Amino acid sequence: MVDRSIYWKGALLAILLFIASIGIGYYVEVVKYQEVLANLNELNLEIDSSSTILLFSQALPNVSAANECKAIVSGLDPLGSQVELLRESLEEGKGNVFLNYENLRGMYFLTNLKLFLLTERYKKVCGPKDTILFFYKFYTDCPRCAVQGRILDTVKAKCGNNVYIFAFPLDVDKPSVLNVLKNYYGATDAPILVVNDKKLEGVQSAQTIYKYLKTCKAS
Repeated sequence: MVDRSIYWKGALLAILLFIASIGIGYYVEVVKYQEVLANLNELNLEIDSSSTILLFSQALPNVSAANECKAIVSGLDPLGSQVELLRESLEEGKGNVFLNYENLRGMYFLTNLKLFLLTERYKKVCGPKDTILFFYKFYTDCPRCAVQGRILDTVKAKCGNNVYIFAFPLDVDKPSVLNVLKNYYGATDAPILVVNDKKLEGVQSAQTIYKYLKTCKAS
């Protein structure tokens, strides 16, 4: 006669392993979430610091524009790299089961917008700096957006820190300031690029993008 307790022990072991896997999965997500949140807070601190430098020249007349620009640009380049790494982490978080990344994504998009505005201010005060706004779809399937993203990767690889690329989703409404940005540029479909204030709708080749860049040209 078969000892039925073996089956019960096997079932209990399977249940325990399942619970353990859930616990491990939750722990991994929490650690990743906290890591992204810490990086976001650090990034915001650096952006606020660079923004404060701009206030010095407005409040204190003896601060030279050259020193102001040098201080700002020394922070812009690493900030751009950090923003890109955070974007990749949040993309990976779309498949999370236990934690809601909505608020974290909202914080990221707001941080990215602050960095874009800081860069635009730098261009007005300090001189040429190429910026590209990339409007894409975050939740909705958008093959053309993926194609445009890869083209932008090649442009960034060639131009390096001479070009700053800021990506914003059309199908995300929070924080609400994103809607202000979309309305300002009349962004209603994706992909859309704004290269140094030149709006380009649909997928754009690298050659087309280079035409509107000031500091980086196709070889």
